[in-house]
Amino acid sequence: MNEKAIIANNRRVNNEYLDRFKKHMLEQGLSERAAHNHVFNVDFFLNEFVNSYRYCSMAKGYMVIDEFFDDWFIESATWASPATIRETAKSIKKFYKFLGAIYKIHDWEYSYLESTIKEKMPHWIELVEMWKLNERRFPAGKYEMNEEDVECQEILRQLDRRR
Repeated sequence: MNEKAIIANNRRVNNEYLDRFKKHMLEQGLSERAAHNHVFNVDFFLNEFVNSYRYCSMAKGYMVIDEFFDDWFIESATWASPATIRETAKSIKKFYKFLGAIYKIHDWEYSYLESTIKEKMPHWIELVEMWKLNERRFPAGKYEMNEEDVECQEILRQLDRRR
């Protein structure tokens, strides 16, 4: 099977489980809107990052959660903010808990995902805040930042905190 076929097959499988996940949430009493938001967040993670960018299966997506939030999400999701990082992480945890309940992942895999999210969340929030700060100070296309600029931005950020 070639790469495109693997990606297409993974997307089909992912979408089947996303449908099952949505149905499960609705059966649990979540509103249509809340269920839709969780599915949107997980779909972005699974189909855009895990499958199309990292080329791995849904069941192994828990392994790349740090890379997703540490870099890819902040750069790829124009709506990235501290709140959307928290919301998306919550959706992903909810989805992988569902996968555990239907025996598609092991308990230890879910535990790994959960502990990674808990441990790394402050770092991801800090990164997205720094990213947004730099976007405001240096709009895209107008200035290329180098390592010295990044160090200066960190110093400015620390000074802003002290005020």
